[in-house]
Amino acid sequence: MERNIPIAQALIFSKAFTTNALRFYLPLFFVSLGLAGWQNGILLSIASLCALLFSFFSGYLSDTFSTKKAITAGILLLLLFNIGLFFAASFGTILPLMLLGGFGSTLISISATAYVFKVKTKHEGAKFGKTSFSSYLGSASGLFVLGALLFFFNFQALFIFNSILLCIVFIHSRSLDEIKVSEQKVHHYVRDFSSKPMLIVSLVLFLMALHWGAEATSYALFLKTNLGLDALGSGLYMSIPIVVLAFAALWTGRQVDKPNFNVTYWLFLGMLLSGLFHILMTVPILPFSFAMRILHEIGDAIIDVVVYVGLSKVLPSRRIAGGYGLLISILLFGEFAGTLIFGYLGGLYGYAFPLIASGIITLLSLCIAYYYRHLIFRESAVAPA
Repeated sequence: MERNIPIAQALIFSKAFTTNALRFYLPLFFVSLGLAGWQNGILLSIASLCALLFSFFSGYLSDTFSTKKAITAGILLLLLFNIGLFFAASFGTILPLMLLGGFGSTLISISATAYVFKVKTKHEGAKFGKTSFSSYLGSASGLFVLGALLFFFNFQALFIFNSILLCIVFIHSRSLDEIKVSEQKVHHYVRDFSSKPMLIVSLVLFLMALHWGAEATSYALFLKTNLGLDALGSGLYMSIPIVVLAFAALWTGRQVDKPNFNVTYWLFLGMLLSGLFHILMTVPILPFSFAMRILHEIGDAIIDVVVYVGLSKVLPSRRIAGGYGLLISILLFGEFAGTLIFGYLGGLYGYAFPLIASGIITLLSLCIAYYYRHLIFRESAVAPA
């Protein structure tokens, strides 16, 4: 079964390349169609809401039914999403497409990650580091390539390119094996997350996820308005730090496998870097802002790997995909709230304000985690059954 892990990681890379990267440019696409700021916020929040509603369902499918079929469905939905955007010209036509894209993206993310969680290896840290590396490198590559397509061509060329790539990904996904599943009950997942440590962890991650919503609505517009970057420059600004982030995740995964790895120290370090430098990146001096962005992304990489490792240790293996999906739902609820809040505030106070405010909230979540550190980092947070 270990042969499925590289295939799953390739799917995670492809999904990030075509979808995660595209989301950074969608606000520019909406503005080019003449959509208002509130319409921009609604469309981006609808995509997050769709993923929020279906993350647990996608994980439940992976634990109980067919992981491979869920991935196939997700790829086909993303294909329809990109084809539809090629023809879209109004708010009404884009709205249902954002639902399709959100559901398809969620199916691929949760189901592909299920392979990574369920297939155990001798070096779990390295495995999760490579998984984060695949996702981040996919985002970075996509930001650069899609940004170049926008610079030299237009959004229609971008949607065609994504559609062709997704057809190739569909063929590659057929080589996956099916994972052994068993019947699970929804109340078992609720029990896994009902302990006080898991509730605190969920709150901390929800607060941190607000900065994703700020970035979804304001990041690309901040680069264009405050730093004066064009599509190609924005692609370079966003993609290069994520390449650094990808290698930071790979390196962090290797640290996890060392006997003296301290999960508390590394998680707090990641949160500090993420929050502080998310604030400082708004200084409108391009070289300084770029350097701060790199440090922010390194913090995000550390958090990502540590959360992967933590979940693999505290959640039951037979329900790990659904548990992961439930945690993603919490994160996406934070992102959804962030898109609504910061999409509105960005229009009122400028595109730097959401980035600063969400960075402060991340530091607040660090304070909460530190206060409850002895409760959070005890040996086990959930029952092993």
